[in-house]
Parts: sequence; structure tokens; C-alpha cells
Amino acid sequence: MPVLMIGVKCSRFRAKAAHFSGHLPTAKCTFSGVVSVDLKRFQDSGVPLVECPDCARTRSLTPHKGVLRFPSHDQRKIQTPNTMPRWVRGQTGWDPVGAERPTELSTG
Repeated sequence: MPVLMIGVKCSRFRAKAAHFSGHLPTAKCTFSGVVSVDLKRFQDSGVPLVECPDCARTRSLTPHKGVLRFPSHDQRKIQTPNTMPRWVRGQTGWDPVGAERPTELSTG
């Protein structure tokens, strides 16, 4: 009696369809890991979004065990400008941008 291998044929068809669909697998971004921002400063800013310095993808971060970590992610495909309040890495470190900064009270 012949054995039907429906699952095998379906998976082969899906593999061929993916191969011919023209979609290429998305490359992983090279940036991930610890974001060196003082946790009090991060939490006081009220801005949870952090922008990847390599591909500009944003992620909402929360501290885990006292550390902010940017997860491994696919490279951002569409290069539209980010306008949301977020943390970005500049030449001197990480700073919030696009958000109103609290004004310092003068003590004089």
C-alpha cells in the first residue's frame, strides 16, 4: 500500500515558493547589547525608545537586572526619518532627542 507524504510535499512546495518569490532573507544588524545610559537619567527622561546607531531601528527598552539591553534585530529596510522622542548615540554618548527636556530650576 503506498504511503502518502503530504507534509513532505507541502514543505517542499513552500520552500520552492519562498525561493522563487524574490524575497531575500533580512540581514541581521550588527548592533545589539548593553546601552550605556545611567538608569536614573533614562527613567527620569520618560523616553523609553532607543534608536540603533547602525540602522536606526527603534525599540522600547526597560531595564532588566539594572541594565538596558538592545535586542538582536533585523536591519531596518525603510529609511524614513525617526521623529519620535528617543535616545540616540552621539559622539559623546547617549542622549534623548525629540523630547522636551525638563528645565533646570535656577537656585539664584
